[in-house]
Amino acid sequence: MAIHPTGRTQNVKASLYNYLQSNFTTTPIQFAGSAFDEQNKKEWVRADVIIESTEYFRQVTVAGLYGADLVVLMNMNVIIKADEVLIQNLYRREQIVDELRHIFRVPVAIPVFDHFASPTTDIGTLRTSEIEDTELGYNLEASFFQHNVSATLYFLSMWPGP
Repeated sequence: MAIHPTGRTQNVKASLYNYLQSNFTTTPIQFAGSAFDEQNKKEWVRADVIIESTEYFRQVTVAGLYGADLVVLMNMNVIIKADEVLIQNLYRREQIVDELRHIFRVPVAIPVFDHFASPTTDIGTLRTSEIEDTELGYNLEASFFQHNVSATLYFLSMWPGP
């Protein structure tokens, strides 16, 4: 039995990364698991996606597809080298955080595409439900400031019924 496109978490992750990359051009983005040269960067955002499935499922279509909401956490860690960036612009961290909060504001609907089989096919929508940010402060050893922005989103994953 084939996996339904909405059941592929890679589609959710790829769509979120594409959305962030298309809408956030302020500073470089380090996607989790990808090569990134932070030594030559003064500021960047590290993006991670955490996907949790839910145990509650139900029939979602007349055609017999079942589904459950996936809980998706988009975690973005803003990193700014204090000795270089903040001397030029004291409020740079706040500018980046404000932009990330705007991109993932509640409510936002982010289209999810079938990156596995047909990249232009829209298979659903990620819905933002919450956004939080936390100042993590100054890392003395690494000489940079960190600020974390996290968005919680939901996506309806579907699969063929029994």
